[in-house]
Amino acid sequence: MNSSNQPRMLDALTGLRFVAAFCVFLHHARERLSIESWNLGPLGGFAVGFFFVLSGFILMHVYGQTLNSPGISRFLVARFARVWPLHIACLALFLLLFRWHNLPSSPDELLRLLAQVTLTQTWDTKIDEILGYNGVAWSISVEAFFYALFPLLCMLDDRRFLRAFAAIVAATIMAVALAEWSVGMHPDGRATALTVLHFAPPMRLFEFATGIATARIAARWPATSGARTTRDTAVDIVAFSLVALGFLCLGPAQWIRYVIAPDTLPVAQQFLPKGAGFTPAFAFLILWMARSRGMVAKLLSLRPLVYLGEISFAFYMVHAMILMLFQDSGLGIGAAWPLGFALALAASLAAASLLHLAIENPARELILAAWDGKLAGRWRKAVLEPVAGWRRGPALTSVATLLLCPWIAQYTVAEERAAHAAERIGAAPTELRDVVFADEAVIVAAHGEIEGERFNLAIVYDPLPQHSRSLFVHVTAGKGKILRQLILRDVEFVAPDGQVLRLATADVPVAELDGASSVGIGFWSQGRGASKANRGPLTMGGHRLEVFAVPGRAGS
Repeated sequence: MNSSNQPRMLDALTGLRFVAAFCVFLHHARERLSIESWNLGPLGGFAVGFFFVLSGFILMHVYGQTLNSPGISRFLVARFARVWPLHIACLALFLLLFRWHNLPSSPDELLRLLAQVTLTQTWDTKIDEILGYNGVAWSISVEAFFYALFPLLCMLDDRRFLRAFAAIVAATIMAVALAEWSVGMHPDGRATALTVLHFAPPMRLFEFATGIATARIAARWPATSGARTTRDTAVDIVAFSLVALGFLCLGPAQWIRYVIAPDTLPVAQQFLPKGAGFTPAFAFLILWMARSRGMVAKLLSLRPLVYLGEISFAFYMVHAMILMLFQDSGLGIGAAWPLGFALALAASLAAASLLHLAIENPARELILAAWDGKLAGRWRKAVLEPVAGWRRGPALTSVATLLLCPWIAQYTVAEERAAHAAERIGAAPTELRDVVFADEAVIVAAHGEIEGERFNLAIVYDPLPQHSRSLFVHVTAGKGKILRQLILRDVEFVAPDGQVLRLATADVPVAELDGASSVGIGFWSQGRGASKANRGPLTMGGHRLEVFAVPGRAGS
């Protein structure tokens, strides 16, 4: 490859990395903070697909001229040093924050944890196993597979790479076609098929290989003399417009349904919006932004955005945990969600900045120094430089932000919970108010509703002094058959009259109600069994209060 033609300034792509990471944050914030007014479609999968294409491009750009057989070992160590230390730090943080009192102990749990540690979780077919613990780590499990294959793809000459790329495209199409056939024969296997297509590393290889192909093209793109700002800006806008158009076609607007009938290729309609369908537009955007001198590229190259791009990996790895903390606190569950969103974003960026400074950078330097046999001469720089960095603006600002966010949340969350509870009490039907479960609690009100593609359930209750059972939510089919249980977010709040109550909420996809006729609640413990309610629409011998009839299934 002709290195003289390779793009040298990739600041715009670094800034673009943060934009993609922010899209993932938006997707998860919508779910965790119950921002019901947002229709983001497959925004998270869209952004991760961009990361896969960009990863192939950057690796080929950096190593395309230098990687050879003797250098493969160091390349793999460099990639290990790039992602694994931060991954382990975030995994440990997850255990500390969410599993401290229930650490993995059974053989199954330990094997599941081992898969996370070794970044092999995406080779499973169960989504709970793949997304266990810090769920966003699934994407770097896929990246680990890419890293293992990259030396082979990188060192192929253009003719052989083209053949390999064609084989990857053909294999991807065949896999989707096979999944369509399999689901047509066995509809019950649709969830498993979609899980494999979305998470299995070989199924995402097309995106990564496209990034490599894009870098090969960029390396042979003739250099132009002078900067043509107007022309480059116009092409900037076209490149982003193509990505936006692709997202509209496959995303919230679902324009693809006007081209492919919903029942014709159901698997492809789910597979394409997860990333593969946007790959050509991503490739053009990356190819152009790597060399553009337009106004959009200059905006993305501003120092603040470049810095955000540098910490984007840490931001991606930690943001889901920050959102879970805000979700558990109850902040953001009502109309005042903008405050929860702003605090979660600020805390995520602050935590990312500190992780980047204290873990990501020094760990990478130390591992590479140890591999190169230069640890004695470089450990001081690797350790002391981040320590000196604590005196810099980003570090001090990050520490202050992490201290302020919980303080602000503490003084706002109680009011928001009370307002949200009052709204749900007002919407609850009479038969679902003031229901008493013996020795457990008074159900002040219960209210469930379907809004768009989400099912929302809220239960306001007053625990009795002898309360010892746990609140459960059953999704049931005809004749009381339990299909699944919903996970509740249960928080305490103070009502306007000073009474201390609890608000339990669930916000899940409507798909969770597939095959169901009703949703019911109750209280149960292993030692005492189920508590009995005094009135209302009851089933299970009076132990379950039916709080929501699934439309079209009530008579099942």
